[in-house]
Amino acid sequence: MIVRLIKNPKFLMGFLFILLLIVASFSFSILGDGSIPQTSVIYDDNGNAIRSAPHSPLNVPPFGTDMVGKEIFHSLIKGAKYTIGIAILVAAFRLFLSVFLSFILESYLPVLNRYINRVTEAFHYVPISLLTFFILSPVLIEGALGGFEYSFWDRVYFEVIILTLVAIPTLVTLLSNEMKIIFQNDFIDASKIMGANRWELYLKHVLPFLKPKFWIHFTQQIIQVLILLVHLGLLNILFGGARTSEFTQGVHVYISITSEWSGMIGSTYKYLWVAPWIPLAPLLMFSITILSLNLILEGFKQSLEHPLVIQNKNSKAKTKRTPAKEDFAPIKVRA
Repeated sequence: MIVRLIKNPKFLMGFLFILLLIVASFSFSILGDGSIPQTSVIYDDNGNAIRSAPHSPLNVPPFGTDMVGKEIFHSLIKGAKYTIGIAILVAAFRLFLSVFLSFILESYLPVLNRYINRVTEAFHYVPISLLTFFILSPVLIEGALGGFEYSFWDRVYFEVIILTLVAIPTLVTLLSNEMKIIFQNDFIDASKIMGANRWELYLKHVLPFLKPKFWIHFTQQIIQVLILLVHLGLLNILFGGARTSEFTQGVHVYISITSEWSGMIGSTYKYLWVAPWIPLAPLLMFSITILSLNLILEGFKQSLEHPLVIQNKNSKAKTKRTPAKEDFAPIKVRA
């Protein structure tokens, strides 16, 4: 499967972009000092101040600066590892828990699984972003007196747990249905007659069928987490917590602690009409990242649907050989 993926141009393009982004983000923090360049004022050749922050992409390429002069490009590179990292981490937890729970429910508690399926159908009509907002807002937004009630890592753990749990019912139902179809095959019945127990059936027969699809579900979950993070960012639920700061007299804004992209969008979308490049730059990076993940997902699907056929040269030559006269046996006709 790895060979087929490498030969797939869509998968290769998406994977290389995500890999390059993560490597650049870690290199920025490890090899550099991780500090973001700041250009508050631009001077002319004579040393006279001609422009103050925010600066447009024409003045400070490629993405301009924010309201205090910090270059957005470096902020995006710094926040890439947090944005993609939390999405990969949450997607992995979701898939791992869902695979385990779906096997337990489908194998040992099929009656309970039917009831869970009915509850999950009703769960489809509840907006996940709104539900997550109500759960996370008491923890991730500063109180009325200022300051957080919990430490930074406690907030991160809590957010990862909630982002994981909100998708478990739907994913468990999906995987249970896939396992149910596999368990209905004849070779499963044959293995049962031979004495195989549930775990042996799962490890030797079900898992090999599901393993290629796990990568598809994993990529889909990464995309869903990123979209959920954008929705939460617009509701001022930022990764690691949102700190309020007074931008001008009487005007308070939410500031991302980690430079995570959804936090950058949520804290800056108010400037859309004043300095549009500030919220649009992280939104652009979000869109390109999700597009790259969709290319990876499409590459996975194409590799599963159209496996690469590798032919043996000798067998191919034998197949194309022109029949010789000696290949045909004479037919004796009775008089």
